[in-house]
Amino acid sequence: MEIHPLLRPIAETRDSSDPFLVFDVLFPPNTIHVSNEPPRKSWSKGRKDPATFPRLKLLRLVTRFTPWVIQVTTDSAAGITVSDVINAIHDHFRVNASEDDDWNRTDPGTQSEILMAYKWNRSTEMGAPGGIMPDALLRGDFMMERTMFAGLKLADKELCEKRMDVADFPATFELLLHTR
Repeated sequence: MEIHPLLRPIAETRDSSDPFLVFDVLFPPNTIHVSNEPPRKSWSKGRKDPATFPRLKLLRLVTRFTPWVIQVTTDSAAGITVSDVINAIHDHFRVNASEDDDWNRTDPGTQSEILMAYKWNRSTEMGAPGGIMPDALLRGDFMMERTMFAGLKLADKELCEKRMDVADFPATFELLLHTR
């Protein structure tokens, strides 16, 4: 299975002339730009392209940092687009964190780090989302400083087992995130 070049791991694209998406998952998708274009130019080229080849109507995204599974679906015969994937990622990290399933399952040391991220994410510091963030604790706050999209790669067997209790699930990708 092939992934669209804009969704490939940045580590791979940095070694080539391929552009990559510059995207902080806490900010709206209209703030994304492509690495080889001016930062003030919003990303447009490739948004409607298929995210994968062959085209899929369902794919899952998992990370090594959180227990959540992001499900991306479409009813379109054209399959899931690059934009569908990016919007699903952004929407996922804007969901309110639950006290029972998210907060209480986190160790106290990590909770302290999450609270520091929560405060920074709502600050007026340069680069902070600030006023676009609601008062509620979001899943994005659990990412702490790891909020920069760094691409997707096929998830390995170990990660699938850890996140989904399944040894191998087709069309499951690892969401790679770097620190901002």
